[in-house]
Amino acid sequence: MDSFSFQLDRLKQALGVKEDQEVASALGLSRAALSERKRRGSFPVDKLKVLAAQRPDEVNVDFVLNGPGIDSDVGRPVTQLVESKRGRFAPPLDAAHLSRVIESVQREASERGVELDTNGLAVVAGGVYNTQPVGAEPNQALVRAMLDVYLQTQAASRRAEAKGH
Repeated sequence: MDSFSFQLDRLKQALGVKEDQEVASALGLSRAALSERKRRGSFPVDKLKVLAAQRPDEVNVDFVLNGPGIDSDVGRPVTQLVESKRGRFAPPLDAAHLSRVIESVQREASERGVELDTNGLAVVAGGVYNTQPVGAEPNQALVRAMLDVYLQTQAASRRAEAKGH
């Protein structure tokens, strides 16, 4: 998948929409104009900035263009969060491999319509990263399983909180 496609998927996620037409409309473009930009790989950054100014609670320009590498609330890169959870005796991170794992987790979460905050992404990506050989392509079955476990844990925590525990 090219960067335009990732950016488009992240904008869909931010807007809570599924169709390119809905994104085109939000950006003030026709479906044909968005398709042409997609073909050229030219994301409409100027239109994105206008949309972000109109909908600051929904659209974060940095997230759409670059992914969740930095969460504005936490201010720490996902890779740094993963590293902090690994312990001081773990071997150094392979940044390229971790980036592939993060993209794989983001893609799976997006396909499920799940929003992961930076900490959730770090937990799932860290789990996948630490259970695979460095350099191997992310195992999608493992990504799905780790995401399932994380989501089930989060749901159980919310239920416990709702019961007052």
